[in-house]
Amino acid sequence: MKTLDNNETTRFRSLIVSYMQEQLNYYETLEKASVEENLEPFVALITTKCVEESLSQYLQALGLQ
Repeated sequence: MKTLDNNETTRFRSLIVSYMQEQLNYYETLEKASVEENLEPFVALITTKCVEESLSQYLQALGLQ
């Protein structure tokens, strides 16, 4: 079994923190949509993530990322 070096551990922790922050943002905007009937933050979050993911996949397909 391979052990992680310091750089890999740091990157892994960074990914976990980023994921947790994204999850928190998702639930906060979802709650606003539900409780306050304010859909704008939720829609903005979802569309931004979709655009970012699509762009990332496109750049990878072109070999630019």
